[in-house]
Parts: sequence; C-alpha cells; structure tokens
Amino acid sequence: MLSRMSRPMEVFREVPMNPVIDEIKSDMEFTIRQKKVRLVVPDSLPAVYGNETQLKVLFRNLIGNAIKFNDKPDPVVEIAFQNGENNSYLFSVRDNGIGIEKEFYEKIFVIFQRLHRREQYEGSGAGLAIVRKIIELHHGKIWVESELGKGSTFFLTLPAVETPHAER
Repeated sequence: MLSRMSRPMEVFREVPMNPVIDEIKSDMEFTIRQKKVRLVVPDSLPAVYGNETQLKVLFRNLIGNAIKFNDKPDPVVEIAFQNGENNSYLFSVRDNGIGIEKEFYEKIFVIFQRLHRREQYEGSGAGLAIVRKIIELHHGKIWVESELGKGSTFFLTLPAVETPHAER
C-alpha cells in the first residue's frame, strides 16, 4: 500500500468529507455498535482537494485506531475541523483512549513500529505510516497530542478546494 502511494498522484479533485466519513461509519458499523462507540461528526464537514480513496484510507485508519486503542466502557471518537492557514483545513480526530507517551509521538508514524505487543492489540504497525504518507501526498501535516490514560488527538491539515479568484 505504501509503495503504491509513492507513484505519481492519482486523481485529485474536490472531495466532500461528510460522504467519506459516512462510508467509513457504515463500513465500521459492527465494531462501532459492538464497542458502544460514540462517534461525533459535524453535520457539515468541508470539501477538501484530494484523492478520495486515499482520504478514506487516512480517516479509516485514524478512526479505527481511536476505537482499537480504547479500553473505556464509553469510548468516544470526535472529528472536528477549523479553517487552517494557507487555504487549508485543520482536522482533528480525538479519542478518550489509552493515550501515547510523548517520547513516542514521532515513532508511531514509522512503518511497522508498534508500542504494544501483538497479543494486546491487533495490527501490523503500518497504519499511521500510511496516514503520514497520504498527508504528505496532500501537502499537509500531521501530529499528535496525547495524555496517558485520557486519550489522543491527531491533528492534520488538508488543502481546501481553491475558489477562483475574481478578475481584476
């Protein structure tokens, strides 16, 4: 997956984010219900300029991790956004899960790096490396803020859809 994304960019276009998140919610419906996750999503997310398939992979990984690394009886995953700098949006995916120690903030984005034994949490350790690669292909940034036992917030910037400039 990661090597395929290193090839020249596929089609980038206007991508409304609500249908992207709705599809992910539908795909993950069983897990969301089984774990009693409260997934909070604004009614009107913006459209971004990007590759729809890659954006689905990106948010599926972030939401999936927020659910997977949560041992609370009442897991919460909240997606939010605000206007960013330079014609971009700043998205966040916040959870109330197990959290990440500050010393591992960068390590989690390295392929096959795991902070937990495979017996504790399934996965290959590739998800956040893929997320970072997608963000790079979209000329954005990603970082995490976290508190052990209280949860993590992943922040990411994605390009807004450019509006034509008025003729002068």
